[in-house]
Amino acid sequence: MKRVLALFLSVAVMFGMCGCYLGSAAKERKIAHRQAIKVFKYIKDENIDKLTDMFSDDSRSEYDVEEQWEDFFDSVDGQIESYGKLKVTDSEVWYDGGKVTHALITVRFTDVVTDEGVRYDELSYEHVVTDSDKDAVGIKVLEILDSDEEEVAVVGGIGRYNE
Repeated sequence: MKRVLALFLSVAVMFGMCGCYLGSAAKERKIAHRQAIKVFKYIKDENIDKLTDMFSDDSRSEYDVEEQWEDFFDSVDGQIESYGKLKVTDSEVWYDGGKVTHALITVRFTDVVTDEGVRYDELSYEHVVTDSDKDAVGIKVLEILDSDEEEVAVVGGIGRYNE
């Protein structure tokens, strides 16, 4: 009887710990999902100031993000209007004592359409939503891909631009 009770308690503790980890990761995805909606609105509005503010301090110090946004909008055929699906997935999640210490989330907007009827396969970015280094929090890199999955433009990283 004691063995059964000990086994039951061990399993309960294990599931409880997993629940904390899963709950923390789900919270980070929710945060990223809410921010993704804002990011897409800013992209639709071509609001370079708001978009630049969404990037991490590290990315803004390493790249001229504002200029890259200007290049981004010049590279896209028309003004971005809509997308088909929004996918938010964990890329990296690090825990310490059941608490998320670093969470890198990948956000993908698929089937992106412009006002000129041009369709892009995907607009995606990596977003650090939690980190012990506050300069790392924010979008790291954003890119848009055409139907051949070729990079059309990138912000916050070095990439190939089709002109």
